[in-house]
Amino acid sequence: MKKWMIGAGIIAIVAVPALGFGPGMGGHEPKGPETRAEAEAKVKAEFAEIDANKDGVITREEADAFKTAHKNEMRDERFAKLDADKNGQISRDEYGAPRERQAGEGRGHGMRGNRMMGHNDLFAMADSNKDGKVTLVEATSKRLEVFDKADANKDGTVTPEERRTAWKSWFKERRNSGA
Repeated sequence: MKKWMIGAGIIAIVAVPALGFGPGMGGHEPKGPETRAEAEAKVKAEFAEIDANKDGVITREEADAFKTAHKNEMRDERFAKLDADKNGQISRDEYGAPRERQAGEGRGHGMRGNRMMGHNDLFAMADSNKDGKVTLVEATSKRLEVFDKADANKDGTVTPEERRTAWKSWFKERRNSGA
C-alpha cells in the first residue's frame, strides 16, 4: 500500500506541473503588463542561463540538458511541497492535502519549463536558419515576433488580456492544424 501511495505521488508530481506548462501560466511569465523591452531583456537573461558553455549559441544538447535539469528541479520542489513532514515519503494525508499548499504560489512553474530553447519543437522554431543552433539574435527575433502578434493595439505593451487572447488563438490554430 505504501509503495502505491509513493508511486501515485510521483506520478502526480510529474503530471501536475505539466498542466501548468503553457504560455501565460505562472512561473516567469508576467502576471501584469509586459513591455517589449522587458520581453527582450528576459530573452537575454534566459539565453545566458541556457548557453552552458557561453559560446553565444545554444545547441539542441544544451537546450535538452537545461530542460532535463529544470524538470528534475521542479519534480524535487513539487515532492518537497507535498512531503509536509519531510520524511521522504508522501502519505495519503499529504497527497490529499488542499491543492493550494501543494501548488505553493501561483500555478506551478509555468514558463520556466517552457522556455523558447527548452520545450518540444520550440527549439526548431527558434532555429530560423536550421543550422542546429540558436543564436541570441534568433531567440530574440522569435520572441519579439510572438510579442508583436500578441500586442493587439500595437502600443508596445502586452496586457494579460492580450496575452490570453493571443494564446487562445495560438492553441486554436494548433488544434485546427492537427499539431
